[in-house]
Amino acid sequence: MIHAGNGLIYIKQAKLASIFILLLTIVSACSKEAPHIITIVDIGNNPRPEIGRQIEKIRQFNPRIIGMDFHLVPDSTWKDSTIVNALNKSVNTVQVVTLHNYFEVFDAWDSLEYSHPKFKVSDRGFANLVSQDSVFVPELPLKQMFRTEPVYAFSYVVAKNSYGVKPRFSDSLDYFLRFKTDSLGLNYNLISAEDFSKGNYSAEYFKDKIVLLGYMGESEDYHYADPDKKRKVKGVEIHAALIGQMINRK
Repeated sequence: MIHAGNGLIYIKQAKLASIFILLLTIVSACSKEAPHIITIVDIGNNPRPEIGRQIEKIRQFNPRIIGMDFHLVPDSTWKDSTIVNALNKSVNTVQVVTLHNYFEVFDAWDSLEYSHPKFKVSDRGFANLVSQDSVFVPELPLKQMFRTEPVYAFSYVVAKNSYGVKPRFSDSLDYFLRFKTDSLGLNYNLISAEDFSKGNYSAEYFKDKIVLLGYMGESEDYHYADPDKKRKVKGVEIHAALIGQMINRK
């Protein structure tokens, strides 16, 4: 009985030690620094108030910038108030606009779609990406003209307003940025809408980071990264790759 009892104690101690090591591993994983300086937060199918709570929570971690890859048209006051309040308290924010109706003869666009002005942001940039038959073309003009006014690319504005851009991009805004598609999906941390709602992240994924909010689902806002149309990439992933190529961290 004594030997059996002692054996049982040893087994319990071994189990407790294993549990302790597991807990240390989890804590270490949660507390370690995020591997990339760009973090994408999926907005999923969240309603307006939940997106507002996402922005408010991220803001509290002092990100370097918050970029929003979605439009906000006005809804009811109570649905919009959470986002409005979170944006009013945010220091450095950029939101997408979309150019429509290109006139080649003038090399300019005739229409500009943007969010309602009650959603206050620091800056805006066009989200238009180049594609052919839904296949993403890995190049981007840094500047476009809306009638007679210049509009700059969303990714360029986020890069410039966070770390700054490399000299070759700031020296010529008529530059077409080109990059390799094999870099897509490799330069950001990703937090799903579900993980965010459950708090499955650490402050290191936001503190002093470039944080992009966008849709990462399968049903919309995607391009193909290859001519065979086997690999889908989301618009916000492409913006992350473009930002990563432009930022100047020296």
